[in-house]
Amino acid sequence: EVKKPRNRLELIIEVDEGKSATIESINIIGNELFSNEDLLDGFELSSGSFFSFLSNDNAYSREKLKGDIESLESFYLNRGYLKFSIESSEISLSKDKKSIFINFNIFEGEQYTINDVEVVGDLPFGDEVYEEITNTLKDQIYSQAQITSIEEFFTNVLGNQGYAFAEVSGNPVVDDDSQDVKITFSVIPGKRTYTRKILFAGNNLTQDYVLRREMRQFEGAWSSDNSIEAGKIRLERLGYFKEVNVETIPVVGTDDQIDIKIANTDHLKILSSSGDTVLKPMVDAKDIVFHQFDGNKLALFNSAGYLEIAIYRSNLGTVGGASTLLGLQYRDSVIIDFIIGSVNV
Repeated sequence: EVKKPRNRLELIIEVDEGKSATIESINIIGNELFSNEDLLDGFELSSGSFFSFLSNDNAYSREKLKGDIESLESFYLNRGYLKFSIESSEISLSKDKKSIFINFNIFEGEQYTINDVEVVGDLPFGDEVYEEITNTLKDQIYSQAQITSIEEFFTNVLGNQGYAFAEVSGNPVVDDDSQDVKITFSVIPGKRTYTRKILFAGNNLTQDYVLRREMRQFEGAWSSDNSIEAGKIRLERLGYFKEVNVETIPVVGTDDQIDIKIANTDHLKILSSSGDTVLKPMVDAKDIVFHQFDGNKLALFNSAGYLEIAIYRSNLGTVGGASTLLGLQYRDSVIIDFIIGSVNV
């Protein structure tokens, strides 16, 4: 504490973090059907091993602990133990504050079997679309992972027919006496949605129509998840971009329209035959202007407006003004491989 003029104080706080504590043990109490080794096998946290100084898996993390609790719950729910619960979890620290002890008290419950499956809701397609899939659940041990996969199946089918905001949930109805469970899939398709606009962001080189001709989802048509994904894949295959991200945005004020925003990052590099990046200094320069990139040709101009280099798909040897760009002497012989993304041009 340091006194300052005008009745002010300056506080100096010194913190000694010390060495971080490590996990000494993780114990699960109440498990009779599965061993601790089986249950802990899916955990990120562990009591450590010889290689823990590399993996750091014996360092406590609240986020990892939450993930491990979810893994433990999934382990039992995917094996039919619907009534499984974690009664308590306890984290304690040793007196010397060097070791951490983690204990879980669990209730396993009984294993349940699916005896019936029902689908309810105003579906825009017939029973034959899903019956073969839902019937595979009958007489099977309950598995939350299977229920989730069928929920995703309904969502995908509806999404491909324009129902972008469909809601699907698989609800179990349990009979404790017979240890059977009935699964009811509640499907709410919602309104069919249409694509209002397809927006491209982050594109500075390629002309707009070059990207739009790769899209399989069209503006004004009802949306289709498969068409949107197909367009994304086709854009990635062009090799012009480092990455392509697709985002579906609901249109404000409507409940049946969406905009599709496609964000991409331009990727351009020109390599010499030795594998060196010969255009890196130029690409980083702010005064380089790109013109006329329509998928077949690319022209690059300097700040003075002079052509530095031109690339044409139809002619691998076309190089304009390359000597000024690459620092070559007049009539120097050089072999250059032009690469845009991962596509040779």
